Amino acid sequence: MKRFLIISGLLVVALISRAPNAVFAATSVVTPTTINARILPTVWYSSLSVNDGDTIKIFAGIQNNSGLNFTGIATFYVDNNIITTSSFSSINDSLINISANWVANPGDHTVQVSIDTSLASGSVLVSSVSDKSSISIIRNITPAIVQDAFVNTANNAVTQVDNAANVLADKIQSMKVSTSSSAGNVLASVKKSGSVLGASTGSSTSTLKGATTSGASGFFAGDNMSPLAFMYNALLDLAAFLLRNWKWTLGLIFILLIFAKIYRKFSKA
Repeated sequence: MKRFLIISGLLVVALISRAPNAVFAATSVVTPTTINARILPTVWYSSLSVNDGDTIKIFAGIQNNSGLNFTGIATFYVDNNIITTSSFSSINDSLINISANWVANPGDHTVQVSIDTSLASGSVLVSSVSDKSSISIIRNITPAIVQDAFVNTANNAVTQVDNAANVLADKIQSMKVSTSSSAGNVLASVKKSGSVLGASTGSSTSTLKGATTSGASGFFAGDNMSPLAFMYNALLDLAAFLLRNWKWTLGLIFILLIFAKIYRKFSKA
């Protein structure tokens, strides 16, 4: 029993003496070693004058004076989007170029290159990401682009005219009166909306083709009012129809003008 206690005590002492080393080993941080190798900060291009659709090369450089040889993968970004990757091999005391093709599209862009190497986990490069480079691409003005712009502009204009014509047509149709209205109601409606067929709306005694709001005789009186109201509404419907179909209306007017010009030409001959 005494021997057992002695052995147990020795084991406890041994564990206690080793514990600080174990804790130190678990909490120690390995500082990576920076080697004298890096990607150059500047990105450059095969051409300084780049237009829409041109294929150019994007270049970056890797400088290696570390005393080591290593390989890696270069990743090329345009506007933070990967366009391609490329493998490379760098030997000690060398400066190599890495490149990638890019089909330029119009607008302002940022270009950047990064590298991942085969170095051991305890070694790192001075830098592995280039600075961002800005490049502006000029858009080529082609007949197709001009045509598309013209078509889009024309469609927008037609849409705006359509909307305006429909609003005006609705307003005109809102001026319609009931066919059973009396002469005074018709003239009151005419007075409220402005003037129709040359009638003045200056006072309640204004006349429309000889009719008065105070009289009950003549063409506008009694049951004779319905035909006039019908004609009035028909004219408003026709005006609204021509407005809603303004493209056909303009086409018809254009054709009539051509026929009138031809008629005058032959009538003088």
